[in-house]
Amino acid sequence: MVTLFQATGGASLVEVNVAGNSLCGSLDAACLAKLPTLTSLCLNFNGIEGPIDASTLASCPKLQVLSLACNRFSGPLPSLTARVLPRLRILTT
Repeated sequence: MVTLFQATGGASLVEVNVAGNSLCGSLDAACLAKLPTLTSLCLNFNGIEGPIDASTLASCPKLQVLSLACNRFSGPLPSLTARVLPRLRILTT
């Protein structure tokens, strides 16, 4: 599991860029829930896998940039983000 932050901290973070860091595992939805001010999440060029559901993305309502390219995510992400992330401007998968 990819854990970006521990139980405290990260609450005012606006950008996370961990592109190209050879991260593997799945994305921790509870971790993203601690980042309500996040506007940019760049996870591209890692080995992260599995689905990303609506509740995972909904916890970051201010997200404008979502970069997931070159990972192993699964599921209907592009159609999901249009409903869940109305501020999203850049999506790379």
